[in-house]
Amino acid sequence: MVSTQVTFNFNIPRVLSFAQIAQELIDEAFFSPSMTLKRSTTRQKRLRLVRQAEPEVDLNRQQFEQNCADLQNVRQFISEIAGSFLQIDQSLQEVTMNISQPPGSQDEVQPTDTFASLNFTLLQSAFNISGDESTLKDLRDRLSQNEEYILNLALTENYRNLVAEILQGAMDNAFPDWQARLEILYNQSSSVGGYSCLSFTDCLLTATDVLEQLIENTPGELARVLLAELPSARDDLLQIGTSMNLTILQAVEKTAPIIDIINRYTENKYWCASPPVITNQPPSEVNVSINGTLNIECEAESDLPLTYQWRKDGNPIPNANTNTLVIANMQRLDSGNYTCYVFNDAGSMLSINTSVIVFELPEFFLTLVPTSVYEGLDNGAWFACNATSWPYPGWRWYFGQTQDNLQTIEGEDTNELLIPNPQRKHEGWYTCEAFNGHGTNRADPVFLRVLPVTVSQQAVPVEFQIRADAFLVEDSQCDNIITIQASVRNSLIALIDSDATLISNLDIQQVSDFSYTVTFSLVSRNVTRNDTGTTDLLELANRALPTRLDLQRSISALREAAQQQGFLIRCGGVDFSIVPSTLTVQRLTYICPPGQQLSANFILCVSCEPGTFPSYDERTRVFNGEALTERIPECIPCPTGSYEPRVGSDQCMPCPEFHTTTSQHSTSKEQCFADPLSLQCSADEVGPARTTVNCLQNRPTINTTCFFDDADAQMCEIPLPVDALTIGAGNHDVKIRVADSIGFVAEDTVDFYLHSALAIHFTDNSPRITGNTMTAEFSLTRSVHKVTCHLARFGYKHDCTSGRITFSGLAPRRYELRVSAVNNRTDEAKRRRRFEISDDPTYCTTHLINDGVTINGDNVTVEFAGIGSAASHLCKLDRNDPFICMNPVILTGVGTGDHRFRITPQGCNSFRFQLVKFSL
Repeated sequence: MVSTQVTFNFNIPRVLSFAQIAQELIDEAFFSPSMTLKRSTTRQKRLRLVRQAEPEVDLNRQQFEQNCADLQNVRQFISEIAGSFLQIDQSLQEVTMNISQPPGSQDEVQPTDTFASLNFTLLQSAFNISGDESTLKDLRDRLSQNEEYILNLALTENYRNLVAEILQGAMDNAFPDWQARLEILYNQSSSVGGYSCLSFTDCLLTATDVLEQLIENTPGELARVLLAELPSARDDLLQIGTSMNLTILQAVEKTAPIIDIINRYTENKYWCASPPVITNQPPSEVNVSINGTLNIECEAESDLPLTYQWRKDGNPIPNANTNTLVIANMQRLDSGNYTCYVFNDAGSMLSINTSVIVFELPEFFLTLVPTSVYEGLDNGAWFACNATSWPYPGWRWYFGQTQDNLQTIEGEDTNELLIPNPQRKHEGWYTCEAFNGHGTNRADPVFLRVLPVTVSQQAVPVEFQIRADAFLVEDSQCDNIITIQASVRNSLIALIDSDATLISNLDIQQVSDFSYTVTFSLVSRNVTRNDTGTTDLLELANRALPTRLDLQRSISALREAAQQQGFLIRCGGVDFSIVPSTLTVQRLTYICPPGQQLSANFILCVSCEPGTFPSYDERTRVFNGEALTERIPECIPCPTGSYEPRVGSDQCMPCPEFHTTTSQHSTSKEQCFADPLSLQCSADEVGPARTTVNCLQNRPTINTTCFFDDADAQMCEIPLPVDALTIGAGNHDVKIRVADSIGFVAEDTVDFYLHSALAIHFTDNSPRITGNTMTAEFSLTRSVHKVTCHLARFGYKHDCTSGRITFSGLAPRRYELRVSAVNNRTDEAKRRRRFEISDDPTYCTTHLINDGVTINGDNVTVEFAGIGSAASHLCKLDRNDPFICMNPVILTGVGTGDHRFRITPQGCNSFRFQLVKFSL
């Protein structure tokens, strides 16, 4: 509680004393420690800052800070003015309360409390006391304590009444004095809210102008409301600077509206708001798989509405304006640095960088394939695999004798593997593995088969005849085949180098008593050997070439000896000579060990792979300008029904009885037990008169055959639709037979029942026309749920389930009767019948009965009925001559194509003909 003291001077006129007390109260309000009302330092009107070198957001922030300072300055200015009013009013109220309270007990009122503060002049004036001060003292001394209390009480009440009168006068003079004081305070150039003002009233107006400018630049509904209230509040505020007739309490009321606006606006915290603060930063690094989805979050707090903008490598991402960034189907180009930029009207903040790496796990697009090579191949065994990956993949290779024991091949770090000069020890399982920093992918292992090799031998079949003089033979001991054969061998060995060329399959056949046919083969020596355990193809080739030269020299020596008749065969003292004209050197044959074939270089023999066996084939090639026909061993696939799991086998194994393989080149017995073709069919009803046959089979087939009710076969397709209109109602069965490309056949039989198809049949004479009445009768092939009849373009439908319908009072014109019968959703029948009402009693027309046309091969039946008094009908087919016809009309021998058949009533004054169109 502020202690308020005033001094009243009884020696001056009372009015002047009122002004003096009011001035003391105002001074106390102005110089109270809680009040800081003073003239501000002069400033020029604030100019908008423009800084080209700074980002726009910094300029916004500086503007917000300046506007906030201006708002606080205006608020302080208005608050201090209102505070001074309240201080003065509070001081007056405290004085009034102090003097208006009655004294309590006698002890609370002491003589010194009253007389010490009152002089004799006051008492004389107030109570008309005569004498001097000593008289008062003597009077006081003679009073008893009780009498003194009564005197004090009387004096105090009079004093209070006097002071209350003084305070009321002071309150009446307080506002004008306060206003004068403020005019003095602001009589020079001052400023409010960053704008200069030249007087107290001008400062009040400037404060409201600054406030209005700040509110106008504030978004939101509150700003609109405050702008609407501001003119009235401004008018009230300006009265405390322009009106001289206000009291302190009235001045307080005049400042209340503007203070209310300032308080509500300040609570909005727009200009004094802070930039947003990111409370949850996005991660520093994110890895996303290719075609995957990026999902990162950024959370921020703000006093003002907040906006998010995600950026990639500093560039805004379109439509990325929430705290969560979601990008689907990420690709390599989406890798980069992502940031979350948050801002409000007061400023902005940028998140940390999120390094996004779009990775792709290795995915093979080039996989390994099983490979077979032969020992010592110069080009070696080569494997290659490749995979898409991001980052690009690294590579590892594995090898093992089994798939379960694969070991890393050291030093192999590319996507290709070359095994130079492969040997049997290199045979086994190989696989590659692609990897990057995000995962690995290992290809399925494949088998490398290293086929054994040998050096091929060349063989040349030779045939010639030998002959001797008869008289010499009769006297010699060379009288049997065995002796002659031994002599021929010895002579051949002597002629050729037996160490380089071998003689095999020597055979002697007697042609006559003195002549024999000799057949044999010259074979190059076998030079295949393996002393080191390592096959060197160059070394084998170097061994093979000399033996082939030796073979050619042996052939040349034999030919030369035959031509010069210098080759004599001595047997039992008799010389047999070669008949030169009979010497025949047949085609060259390559010889490989069993289970091997000749390689492309015509030197080596390579073992047959599993699923194949060797066979000889004749080929012609050009060598040194000559066409050579040679017999060459080659490996061919095992035929269907056989298999071979071994390497280098000379034959294939047959499948067990009643089993076969599905293709050639089979390598295991299990392939003989391929699943037989299977077929499982069922009939699925789609309506009382319709069904569909569906089948399941375990592999594709090449043709499908159907047998309906044991009838002849016909080609068909599955699914197979069947309806009663096609095969009739009742019980049926259909046998489905399928065959595949291997020759397997499977069949299945399905039984089903078809109700009669729902159909509508008009009677022969329907519709009947009598005057303006039409009557139609019809029948149904089976019971139905409902039948409706109506005339086309006359929408009302009539229930005609009874099979009869009559329409009366019809105007002359053409009509179309439509009948619909339904049993369920899938079984429905509809029929139409046209007729005509004529005002001519002799009018005639015709209509078709039921479908009208029935086609059976090249025969056509047309059923019709006449309406009216027609004596007969004239019919015409296409451009043929017309003829008199009656129902039904049977046309025979009708050719293929489109046809037109016309029925015209005869013997009527007016008529309409019926035109029928059909195709064969």
